[in-house]
Amino acid sequence: ESNRQSILSLENAKFVLHLDASCPVDVADRLKETAIGINAGSRWYDNGMQWVVFKNGHTGYIMEHSQLDALPVVRLHEELFTFLKADRHDFSALEAGVVVPNVEKLKWDIPEAIQRVITSSFGVYESIHSDWQVLCKRLNGLGTDVLKSNGFSPDSFMQVCFQLAYYRLYAKIPSVYETVATTVFRDGRTEAGRSVTAESRNFVTSFDSTKGSRLQKKEMLERACKSHSHRIAEARKGRGVDRHLFALHQCARENNIGSIPSLLQASDKNALLQKASCWDLSTSHVTSPNCSKLDHGIAFHPVGLDSIGIVYSMYGTRIDFTIMYDARSELVSGKHFLETVFHSFYDLVYLITEQPKL
Repeated sequence: ESNRQSILSLENAKFVLHLDASCPVDVADRLKETAIGINAGSRWYDNGMQWVVFKNGHTGYIMEHSQLDALPVVRLHEELFTFLKADRHDFSALEAGVVVPNVEKLKWDIPEAIQRVITSSFGVYESIHSDWQVLCKRLNGLGTDVLKSNGFSPDSFMQVCFQLAYYRLYAKIPSVYETVATTVFRDGRTEAGRSVTAESRNFVTSFDSTKGSRLQKKEMLERACKSHSHRIAEARKGRGVDRHLFALHQCARENNIGSIPSLLQASDKNALLQKASCWDLSTSHVTSPNCSKLDHGIAFHPVGLDSIGIVYSMYGTRIDFTIMYDARSELVSGKHFLETVFHSFYDLVYLITEQPKL
């Protein structure tokens, strides 16, 4: 009965607040300790809204992605920032003698056998925690201003930059997922933006070649960015494929269709969908104008051992990057990839501004 009551308390909570004894200082450490902290035994990931307050006063927020997307979370924190900055907190209700319920410790009845499993599982978790790496880096002096003034979509430009950086490192065109908000629909959430196009592939594979003039390469870049913008615009209107296939798969499963059609299964029977369901780069463009004034970061996990998770925030004269990756990967390095992104971005800016050096 005590377990049932404790579970109900957690499930019915609007949000979960964690008081964490660790003291991460820099942004990357705070992001890692928030999401997959060594004290993660205190987290309750079934709740979509979790705040973590560390012993040194820093705070973090955990979003469980099946319930929430980045846009409402950013909006929430933008509102919190505005509220706190206004410094007009009204505590008159508390001063008037309103009774605030006391904090109560949740009670659990855990059999010894289950406790042993928990202890063993935590050992595995500690190993996973040490393998996950988070890198945060800011590119100063360049941003959306220079791109817009030269007629380029900042998001499309950055997506092509990611593809170029990956190709330079691994001689392979990556499969790239980009989060696309479908907020034009009342209950819209996201669609998978498949960022690689025939035009971006042509540009990426040709850019470092000695063939072709500077003008020809700039025109190829323009076509690559325009094709990306068009694809993302289509996905925003609900004209992608991934969410439709997922919905059909769920309908088949929930309606007890005996054999789910192979068209809807990422398996050996459908090699194309299986390949298309693996992402080398998982990317999301998230900006938070108010919170960016603070020492903050936004991150999410990659979707596989050899995948890299990227959050980028673009402003007038700077770009913030957060990279998450698994150090166990023998195929990719998040650190080398981020360094190559910087070099590639500079090279592309040189190209569009027609300057040999900045």
